[in-house]
Amino acid sequence: MDEEAKQRYKGKFEPYMVKNVRSSNGLGAYDNVVVCEEGSIIEITINSWGTCGYGYSICSERDVIIDKLYVTFGKTPRRTVSSTIRRYQNSSNMITVSNYKSLNLPTSQIVEYQKVWIKSWDVYQYTENGADFKTEVAPPPPPPVALGALLPGESIISAIPHKADKLSAQTFGEISDVKAADSDRDALGQVVLYFFVFKDHEKAKQVIEVINGPDQDNYS
Repeated sequence: MDEEAKQRYKGKFEPYMVKNVRSSNGLGAYDNVVVCEEGSIIEITINSWGTCGYGYSICSERDVIIDKLYVTFGKTPRRTVSSTIRRYQNSSNMITVSNYKSLNLPTSQIVEYQKVWIKSWDVYQYTENGADFKTEVAPPPPPPVALGALLPGESIISAIPHKADKLSAQTFGEISDVKAADSDRDALGQVVLYFFVFKDHEKAKQVIEVINGPDQDNYS
């Protein structure tokens, strides 16, 4: 995380991502939930398999954080690699999360901003720094099985990831002559995230103490 982001994040709990979530007040059920404190600067880590590498995108119906970026594997193909994003692709703005009310969004548009898709697709040929890389396509390994979680609905509120007013020093490299799978038809995988923020620091403390308590396996 950028040093400036660390300073802005000081005093806040780290974001939590929980899977197969049910809300205790019946507001809904979600495959993946990211919950953090209001105004948190976040980073998003993608973990994907690829042949020579993979491409990925991060977007909602209303906003594009990453349109299309690539992770390349060089001389060690067919593996799983992580990539961490700390800014928007089309600007240097960091990524922050705010409750929907503070952004004056109409309720009809909340989910269009709150629901974020992360998608990856296979790359099997590219050129980087004058060197060509090409590998025969192979099938990816099966995904892990996820456990479930229960979050107290009265402690959280729908939230929107959006551009922060501060900038990130993160930079992106370039490759050319890319041959890759179709990002829509042949995606390696897609994860849908729903963003929420805790209503206040005390609510965050109470919920996180439960997550980190004796029954923490329920929140894996």
